[in-house]
Amino acid sequence: MALKIRTFMQDSRRPDWLIRLLYEVRTYCPADGAISWIEAIMRDTTLVRRTKVYPLTECVRWEVTDDSLTIYSLFKDRPIVEFTLNSEPEE
Repeated sequence: MALKIRTFMQDSRRPDWLIRLLYEVRTYCPADGAISWIEAIMRDTTLVRRTKVYPLTECVRWEVTDDSLTIYSLFKDRPIVEFTLNSEPEE
């Protein structure tokens, strides 16, 4: 089982929290239970908005389906990144 990461924005336009999230997922993410592990990392990641600290899960919209997790932007509600579990072996 492999985790596939698909981003929908240019590298130069990514917010800091997304760069950190992608780094942690690529570096530390286990193959089993990857989606729940990413959700836990999102809850642990904090953002400062107007002098108040919030968890990432309260600042962005995210959606979990059977084998994927998609994070959307607050501006125009476009997808930013999609994490998908691939059960097929890569060639």
